Amino acid sequence: MSRVVNTESPSALRKRLLREIATVLQEGRHPDLSADQLLDVMAFILMALKKIHESLEQTTTAWEKRGYWLKADRFRLEWLWVGQTAQRIEQLLTDEDVENALPVLAALASAMKDVQPKKRGVKDVWRGAYDRWHKQA
Repeated sequence: MSRVVNTESPSALRKRLLREIATVLQEGRHPDLSADQLLDVMAFILMALKKIHESLEQTTTAWEKRGYWLKADRFRLEWLWVGQTAQRIEQLLTDEDVENALPVLAALASAMKDVQPKKRGVKDVWRGAYDRWHKQA
């Protein structure tokens, strides 16, 4: 059996996922979205935030092995919003609370205002994300 080689660095993964989240947030602002579609948007964002959180742990673990504890702590503080936002979105998804989701998504969009959304290639990538999240949970 061969090894699985991950060619994407944790920072490249974070950058890609942040761009995908920004794109989905931009598409998710459409007023014609149904409650089910909004649940899909939230589930996609939640799964992406969890992957970002995992990449943060990979980065900080590597730094701590080298003795860069202060750098790792500062990095965790800088990205603290990822875990907090993921917890809020997960609670909303668990409760299927679509009405209170819009302020959380708006706050996330304002926090990510400097992230450029992708211009192509992710049209409706969030469709079916709620079902995938539900199967994982």
